[in-house]
Amino acid sequence: MKSFICRNMTTNRTVATFGLLALLVGVALGDLQYADEPYFKNVRQLTFNGHHSLADFNHDGSKLLFSARGGDYGMECDQIYQLNLNDLTEKPRRLSTGLGAATEARYWPGRDDVTFQSNFHNAPMPSNFTASATCPARVCRQPNLSPAIKAVCKKPHLELLKNSDIFAFNKYANIDRQLTFNESPYVDSAWVMRDFQGSMFYYFKQDDMGVNLYVRPWNNENETVLVTHHNITFFGGLSIDRDERRLAFHGYIPTTGPAAKELLDSLDAGLVPIGSTEIYYTTFEGLELQVVSEASGNTNLYPAYASYAGNKIVFTSNLNRTDGGSSLYLFNIFDETLLPVSTSTKGVTTTHAAISADFTKIVFASNRNSTKASDFQLFIADFNITGTSSPDFDGDGPPNPNMLVSKVKETSTSAAAKCWQDTPVQSQFDGIVHFKGEDHLTNVRQITFGGENAEGYFSFDDNLLTLQATGSNYYGTGCDQIYQLDLCKDPTTTDPRKMSTGVGATTCSFIYPDNRQSLYAGTFRSTKINQSAIHDASCPTKLCDHTGTLYLNNATVKEVCDHAAYTWDIYPEYDIYLVNEYGIITQQLTDSPGYDAEGVISPDGKLIAFTSTRNGDLDLYVMNIDGSNLVQVTKTLGYDGGAFFSPDSKRLIFRASRPTTPEEIAAYKLYLSFNIVVPLQMELFVVDIDGKNMKQITKLGGASWAPYYLNDNKRVIFSTNAHAGPGAGFDAFQLFVVNDDGTGLEQVTTAPNTFNAFAMFSHKGNKLVWGSSRNASNYDINLFLADWVDPDTKTKGAAAISIIGALIMAVFGRFVL
Repeated sequence: MKSFICRNMTTNRTVATFGLLALLVGVALGDLQYADEPYFKNVRQLTFNGHHSLADFNHDGSKLLFSARGGDYGMECDQIYQLNLNDLTEKPRRLSTGLGAATEARYWPGRDDVTFQSNFHNAPMPSNFTASATCPARVCRQPNLSPAIKAVCKKPHLELLKNSDIFAFNKYANIDRQLTFNESPYVDSAWVMRDFQGSMFYYFKQDDMGVNLYVRPWNNENETVLVTHHNITFFGGLSIDRDERRLAFHGYIPTTGPAAKELLDSLDAGLVPIGSTEIYYTTFEGLELQVVSEASGNTNLYPAYASYAGNKIVFTSNLNRTDGGSSLYLFNIFDETLLPVSTSTKGVTTTHAAISADFTKIVFASNRNSTKASDFQLFIADFNITGTSSPDFDGDGPPNPNMLVSKVKETSTSAAAKCWQDTPVQSQFDGIVHFKGEDHLTNVRQITFGGENAEGYFSFDDNLLTLQATGSNYYGTGCDQIYQLDLCKDPTTTDPRKMSTGVGATTCSFIYPDNRQSLYAGTFRSTKINQSAIHDASCPTKLCDHTGTLYLNNATVKEVCDHAAYTWDIYPEYDIYLVNEYGIITQQLTDSPGYDAEGVISPDGKLIAFTSTRNGDLDLYVMNIDGSNLVQVTKTLGYDGGAFFSPDSKRLIFRASRPTTPEEIAAYKLYLSFNIVVPLQMELFVVDIDGKNMKQITKLGGASWAPYYLNDNKRVIFSTNAHAGPGAGFDAFQLFVVNDDGTGLEQVTTAPNTFNAFAMFSHKGNKLVWGSSRNASNYDINLFLADWVDPDTKTKGAAAISIIGALIMAVFGRFVL
């Protein structure tokens, strides 16, 4: 038997490469299709660096799931990503958490929700954190391995992702449900059934006889039924035909006692020898396994059904390969014929076939057109099941117009020539998104459409927007996560790109000057999944939540909360992290006990300002963009937060509470000892970044917050409820502009009975983004974008406004800016 993978090079199931690190001898740069590939037409490359595998089409062929690592992804083990096949100008978006490893992703039938295997909930969370530090250790690189395991490591093998479970994630990349609950050392290959409205799913799990196939209702683990026969076996790589008549999977059934012992010992160690794996197919009852005997005696993996009749299977095999590579083969169940699908050119490996639902497209992973043995890219091609030159590939059955995969759009300069945010809209004073008196605003447009969206901040090139958002009924989360929007694309046709882990709470993201990296604060390192409330699975509990354990069981906490009209939680678990363009954490920027959050970057791109309790109070700090050279800026008792730099990067504008009486000071310190604040009295201050020349610029009463400088380096836009009078709540906040010497107060937003806050200007200074409850229901907050104009102040009469006093804020307390 020929070796399937290079000696001493293994396959990690977490990345599912199964040894495709074959030599690239003979690979010609630029070769996308070969003469011996009649089943392919119009081969196009989808990815261009890193390692990719295990793709899956969604129901209409417009999106593609896959596993990837390395390259620009910035992580050493696999995560799950998604490509928009209708617009390849979009880079892949990460759907998994970016913690631990994730693989074997599949779409939920008829939906864009996904299932995959991951160990993120059991991943290590070391200090000086990076995402790659959470990757599982490779078994064969561990010390003190037994001679038997060392022997397996020298042979072709899979490395299993142990201590994992199967999760379902929604289209916003948030946890929807957990499908397995540590029921086995290893689970894999979830496949949800269509015919039962998504209520049943098949999956493999390790038992006392190996790894076998099971089925159960997704929400009842007590009804699990064994499908495969109960011998010493390993099965995996499930595929189900379109009309759900047959199952196919790869497997290894040892035929001798020593081989069976080797398999069980290997499974316990997290390995599977794959020198002689078979492709099996059977009915759903699993009563009789049929084997593709024409390929027996080789390494055969990952079958995929490829025809309407359910009689054709494409799979990966090293059959007839003497160079350590592998190819795709097509097996016909009806006549038991086996034909090669992909090239057998020396050094070219093709693997991991995924077939579209209409059987007209195939995606595969290959090292063709690559210069690195470890890099496997994804390629898409029209797929002709007959292998003829017919121009109309029909998938061996009638085409379904509703299932056709849209033609892959090539990246073009013309597509990006017109940026969506610069397209004029007809919203002037429409009373829906734009109201009379909002004379500073034109071309007002809504850019989010449900949930609670806030803190939208521009990238340095003004084409991206980072934001935080939550909402169990919209995003599927009970606490904020970080997203990005491409402002050059219509937000009604694209989903926000998830940047945070989806674990724990997050706040305050800001994009770096390179327009690729960004920072945010998160609590994920201290959280665990709560299986009973998956939407809020890892959200930290608010101290004064009247249904919370602390409030109900701690008399002191109850007394403190009952005496506080309204509170913000200052979670000490918050730290600030640097992430790459895929949201993969590459550096921990703060690592001090206590709250570190509210990070922003200076306009010159050199400094980060943030709020911290590291010295016992909520003070402002600045540090270099890489986290070095920390300097404390403020030292006055009170909550100093929500800071932003002036356009010249020399000052900070921020909001602060200033307790002064003995009673106020005692109350503030008591609340802070419980990691909460009562943000009912806040004013705006400005200070030099070295802590000098601090001055208060508003004395309005109530709550004035979320300040941001205009590009003139003089005026500040902010939100306040001070104009509204006693008794006003969430819907009393409007945007105002004031000079940084406290003069020239002017109202900007006028939408009645709405919340307006979180204003930020583009770096060019010509656009404003802010959060508002206009055109929304209940307590939804959406982000709005407008062009900014400065009307003639002489004719507009920007007069001073009379302020009445302090008010209670009803719902905005989750925001910290």
